[in-house]
Amino acid sequence: MAGEIGGRPKGCFLDGDPLWWVAPIKKNERTEEVILQMRWLGNGRRSSLDDIPPISWKGWKRQRLEPKIQGFLFPVSWSLILAAVGMLFLLFDQNKGYSPWVGTTLVLLSPLSIIIVAYLLLESRQFGSAQEYFVTSLKDVWNLALLSLIAMSIWWAWDAKMDPSEPFWFIFLVFSILSWLWWTTRCSQCFSIQSSRWLMPVDDSKEISLPKSWVGKVSHSKWAAKELARLPLVDGFLRLSGDRVNGVSFLVLEYISKLGCCADPWVGERQELPLKGLANFFSMEIDMTPINTQLRGVDMSFLYSLKVSWPAWAKPEEVIEPEEE
Repeated sequence: MAGEIGGRPKGCFLDGDPLWWVAPIKKNERTEEVILQMRWLGNGRRSSLDDIPPISWKGWKRQRLEPKIQGFLFPVSWSLILAAVGMLFLLFDQNKGYSPWVGTTLVLLSPLSIIIVAYLLLESRQFGSAQEYFVTSLKDVWNLALLSLIAMSIWWAWDAKMDPSEPFWFIFLVFSILSWLWWTTRCSQCFSIQSSRWLMPVDDSKEISLPKSWVGKVSHSKWAAKELARLPLVDGFLRLSGDRVNGVSFLVLEYISKLGCCADPWVGERQELPLKGLANFFSMEIDMTPINTQLRGVDMSFLYSLKVSWPAWAKPEEVIEPEEE
């Protein structure tokens, strides 16, 4: 698209499009006045929870990532329909001559559809990485237990040639519902939380001297357009990487939560995430307070000597307030 910088429209490199933070405008309502009003509303929402980083983060600027929770809601509804239809097949298949594997496949497709949607949403978000998210999910006891139980149940039903009338088939419905709840809760936390990267333009010819608390990910001390180091935290880690945009070299800081998704560490405590009860039950709650406290004790000024002037094209656009009638 003409006028894009770093995959974003001109003036939106750091703050993103204000329309990301409002409901989609219907085609028959897309007038200039409505768009102006929604942009002003989105502009207020996207910065309403911003907190100020400590002085050692001088020179760094927030680059907001596109929220994806709206794109997640519709697929969740359809995944429930798959589970409901599968349950009906399991209830009545022995009377209609259907194989019980039809109902089993449908109920297992319910959580699988959530996984597929999560992958597509993460990959569609600029700078998003589905790999970290799914690798982290394989370390969770709940997910590992459910995957193991489902695999064992499939093997048992297949090997034993289970009779269609056996109540054993309903165990797939139980495991499917638990897996659906686990994945829906996990995705809702990651897609709802405020997500941002922090950028600083740097002279890529200078060496980067890391403190001992950081774990280096490259064999040299030079800038590179990839992950450079990690700082382990109480929950998750802070990732330092390099990125080149429009000929300018940047250092990038990202907080990766224990769920494997990017979250902005400098967001106020008023942020409310959905499915709080289930998040606590599955130990998925993302509490930014201890992270915020820990990061305020980390001195980031060791990178400031690499900083150069911000490019003019990175300046955010001014969002015009609509006139009152």
